[in-house]
Amino acid sequence: INQSICAPNSYLFNGQSYSTSGTYTATLTNAAGCDSVVTLNLTVNQQVLFAISLNGTTYGAQSGGHTIPACSNNNYSFTLAGISAGTLPLVGTVRVWDGAIGTGTPGPIFTGTINNIGDLIYAAPSGSVNAGVWSVEFLSVTDANGCSADLSGGSMNFTFNVADPSATTINQSICAPNSYMFNGQSYSTSGTYTATLTNAAGCDSVITLNLTVNQPSAYTFTETICSGNTLTFNGQNLSTTGVYTATLTNGVGCDSIVTLYLYVTPSTSNTTQVSACDSYTWSVNGQTYTAGGTYTEVNGCHTETLVLTITPSTSNTTQVSACDSYTWSVNGQTYTAGGTYTEVNGCQTEVLILTVNPQPVFSVSLNGTAYYAQSGGHTIPACSNNNYSFTLAGISAGTLPLVGTV
Repeated sequence: INQSICAPNSYLFNGQSYSTSGTYTATLTNAAGCDSVVTLNLTVNQQVLFAISLNGTTYGAQSGGHTIPACSNNNYSFTLAGISAGTLPLVGTVRVWDGAIGTGTPGPIFTGTINNIGDLIYAAPSGSVNAGVWSVEFLSVTDANGCSADLSGGSMNFTFNVADPSATTINQSICAPNSYMFNGQSYSTSGTYTATLTNAAGCDSVITLNLTVNQPSAYTFTETICSGNTLTFNGQNLSTTGVYTATLTNGVGCDSIVTLYLYVTPSTSNTTQVSACDSYTWSVNGQTYTAGGTYTEVNGCHTETLVLTITPSTSNTTQVSACDSYTWSVNGQTYTAGGTYTEVNGCQTEVLILTVNPQPVFSVSLNGTAYYAQSGGHTIPACSNNNYSFTLAGISAGTLPLVGTV
């Protein structure tokens, strides 16, 4: 008996199951009661084991099949990548699904003979695959010996997650003199640049780069402070004349180099003590003050201090009549003419209203002869038996009546 079977099948001979190629014999008894020697030449052909090339990538059988990222504008060609068990040619039958196998819409079935490694099994041309899920199911693969591949569990099925070509925009800002690497090229000028790459699904990925090249900035400023004070710059308290720099970030995210020229001026001060009546106008600031206190005016690094005492003004008036002259006790002055006199002492004003009357100047008639006042008086020759009468001859100063005592 010459018998061929396909692994993993077995052949039953003389009550025994054989699954390995070989020659087996059995001695039986024929119809005449004689020995009957039966020889079995068993050939066990291998089960087909093959691999598929999909656009240059090789896939073998695996549990659950294969899930492939794909692109709607690509071609997808299934060719025989290799056969590790079985005999060429192979006959393959596949079915195309619009969607997932078993749940999508079944498409046409394709059957073809594959004579050599690299022969085409099935091809999906560009544009025939829409975005979404698309599947290819291997229904059977049989070799020249009639042995089939084990396709249980969909081990050679292909499910494609199909995507359309993609477009990406990159908005990028850099600071001069830096450059930006894009698609293998270095750019340092603002502009729009494009590159067509391939995304994870094998689709065209058009990337647009909008590149903005911002410029660093520099700023210099001068500050003056007074000794004893500090200036905060870049987190430091400065109190010494010098040049200081800091690298910060400007409004477009680039370096901003700030240079500070700091000058420290010595501080000076002056204090003025003033006592005033009622109010005081300070020449330093032109302000008029009516209350005592300490006032400060700062001009640059110079400080003027006013210590002010305000006293209310008071006054007193004295009226005096005097003959010839009057000595005023307030100031020790002697006045010979009437009038109003003022003496100010601090905030106290003394007023003198003075009337000065002239000293009487008169002449005496002695028995008809007029005599005026003279140094040493008068010596008169007289006779004891005469009468002597003194009368007022005249008055050239003073006011009548006069009171005379002799």
